[in-house]
Amino acid sequence: MSAVVLNDRYRLDDRLATGGMGEVWRATDTLLDRIVAVKLLRQEYVSDAAALARFQAEARFAAAVQHGGIAQIYDYGEHEDRAYLVMELVPGEPLSKILRRIERLDAQATLDLMAQVARALHVAHEANIVHRDIKPANLMITEGEQVKITDFGIARGLEVSGVTQTGMVMGTAHYVAPEQASGQPVGPATDLYALGVVAYECLAGHPPFQGDTAVAIALQHVREPPPELPEIVPEPVRDLIRALLAKEPDDRPADAREVAERAYLIRESLALGDDTINLDLGRGTDTLPSESEEESGQRRSALMYTSVAVGILLLGLIVIGSLWRGPATAGLMNEDDGRGRPLPADPAQPDPSVGPVPSGGVPQPTPPTTSRNPYGGATTSPSPSASPSRKPNSPPTPTDPRPPDPPSSPPNSEPPQSPDPDPSPSDDPGAGANTFQE
Repeated sequence: MSAVVLNDRYRLDDRLATGGMGEVWRATDTLLDRIVAVKLLRQEYVSDAAALARFQAEARFAAAVQHGGIAQIYDYGEHEDRAYLVMELVPGEPLSKILRRIERLDAQATLDLMAQVARALHVAHEANIVHRDIKPANLMITEGEQVKITDFGIARGLEVSGVTQTGMVMGTAHYVAPEQASGQPVGPATDLYALGVVAYECLAGHPPFQGDTAVAIALQHVREPPPELPEIVPEPVRDLIRALLAKEPDDRPADAREVAERAYLIRESLALGDDTINLDLGRGTDTLPSESEEESGQRRSALMYTSVAVGILLLGLIVIGSLWRGPATAGLMNEDDGRGRPLPADPAQPDPSVGPVPSGGVPQPTPPTTSRNPYGGATTSPSPSASPSRKPNSPPTPTDPRPPDPPSSPPNSEPPQSPDPDPSPSDDPGAGANTFQE
């Protein structure tokens, strides 16, 4: 049997899924030579005007939203009275299949999924489009761990009248919002409630409400409070999901952007408490990207700039400290001579204790003086050096009133040395320093 080719372009290769209104095929775009997904309206609905209108509305709504978290629409057409959509083929599997295999996700994986879906929903809501059927079967997880929303089949524009009858309930009973179940007007908060149900199921392993019939389940959404999540789920996560499952739309978060931000912040705080982030979805890979490469690069740049600023501040403090100590280490502050007496601030000033300087520029030593030793007794102090860096002792009061005897040279004494004609200054201590699943 030869393959069906729609309008001489799209060759249907393999049927991937069958839903209430359509069939999803893996197909080949023979014109552009690429693999696509084709959603084909089922034969029994060809003459159903309402079904055709919903099918066309799905094409318009999905094509009106351009976001990496929403499966892209490429084309719409009709072949032998059968309408079809051509869209991006998402390589991966629906969240519903993952949950059947591993039952539940951990808190960080759930928060990551919530943040991704909320960011995509925010773009749709900004375009005045409400999906109305957020559920695990319509959330595709790609091979790169990205979440994509699919199936805008019952989506509704906020500014146009619906294609359903008044009071008719559209959606899936396990994920329907109270206002949706009771036939009231829907809005962006309706999608947020459904996202809360999906998150609850990811953490608990089952939706919050169970029942034998769709009507019984829908009534619980309207009347019953959702059961509490297990205590193993962190309290901030439970608070966020509790807010999403509020009965009144006005009691839920303001918009999808707020949900995305809260989910991301909670996930980051959990990651700080435990550096090992396990986002295992049962396929051997453990991460769902919660942000783009650009956002991650911006955080790294901020950290780098902060480090550089701290380094510059420390360097400035070191330089200021060096300048503050500079005058003392450069000899601009008075020092003492080791005995508690200050040295002259200007070495060029004459020292009164040094003898007169002859015209040749060589200072003459003063005669020896007798001083009292602080530990007892009198000692004779030799003439001090004329070095400008040391200040000689002041002559003490003589202890003997008799005139001194003429000095005699001891047998082994050496003649007194003349001062160094080129005295060197003392050392300066401071110097140098879409797939769709119904």
